[in-house]
Amino acid sequence: MIISVDLITSIEHGKINMHVLKVSMLFAFFFTISTLIFRYIFNNRDWISVQYQKQIPRLLIAGTVLSILVTFSIVTVCYYVDFYNSIYLRYIGENVSLINAYTSSFMLRQCLQTQLFICSWIFIYTSITHQKRAISAKLQSLQFENSLKSAQLENLNTQLNPHFLFNTLNNIRFMIAESVETADDMMVTLSELLRYALEITQQDKVSLNSEIQMLNKYMQLIKIQYEEKLIYYTEIQSGLSEYQVPPMMLQLLAENAVKYGIESSKTAGKINLSITQSKQNLILRLSNTIPKDINTTTTSTQIGLANIRERLSLLYGPTGSLETQLNDKQFIATLTLPKEVTC
Repeated sequence: MIISVDLITSIEHGKINMHVLKVSMLFAFFFTISTLIFRYIFNNRDWISVQYQKQIPRLLIAGTVLSILVTFSIVTVCYYVDFYNSIYLRYIGENVSLINAYTSSFMLRQCLQTQLFICSWIFIYTSITHQKRAISAKLQSLQFENSLKSAQLENLNTQLNPHFLFNTLNNIRFMIAESVETADDMMVTLSELLRYALEITQQDKVSLNSEIQMLNKYMQLIKIQYEEKLIYYTEIQSGLSEYQVPPMMLQLLAENAVKYGIESSKTAGKINLSITQSKQNLILRLSNTIPKDINTTTTSTQIGLANIRERLSLLYGPTGSLETQLNDKQFIATLTLPKEVTC
């Protein structure tokens, strides 16, 4: 406090007070040492792991102990070092021993002033450190969530791809007995589909145009098997080809439509793909005619739809959805996706 008053006085008189300058340099040195000591203890004793409210008592104690050590060190240096001896004489007295200086009112005032500086620094330092740790923990949590989502998506994709491959190979196996040439065409188409499936394995989203092309190739294979029994047509609004959609999702819906709408029917069945847009969303609707006695709530159907809903949740959160509707003649699956384009 006395040093602060002398410093203000020296500024007002337009002079540099050498006593104040010397003791300020000395204080800066020991203050720096005290902060390094505190940081060493704080980090090596793992105080950061303690709840911040519970740290306050020990922070106050640490600040008090360090302020006493700093003040004692300054007085001791001023007593023994000739360069700083003038400070001792000015603030403590000419004939005052070092022991008496330790118990003087000057010592008490300087301890309180130093404690204010050191405790303020300690609380600022620990607050910033805890905030950085909280931010780091949040980032790690987000990275873990992203890694978990990636693993879950990859797992879901591996569930879809073998299912698709098995059904297609099974169709080709039956076709070989009827027409080798047709089976050969199916193998070529299948190889293109497999190439596509391999290329999009590490992708969460692909262009709508790519997905439609893949779906059309898949339906070509199915059409060869069912011939006139399957009527497939599309109604796609123009200007939507570059929007991004999850890969092979339409294919799974079409696969379910074939299995539960065409394969089980004794008469010709229809599958219709309709793609439109609203202001913020893509709307992909796949409908198929169904036989009257078909059960669309079987376990295998629900697993496929559950996989799609889980992928939508991981990719879009609440903004992506799959809704199904059943009436007397049609089963309708409607995908609603937010509009996204590649950068």
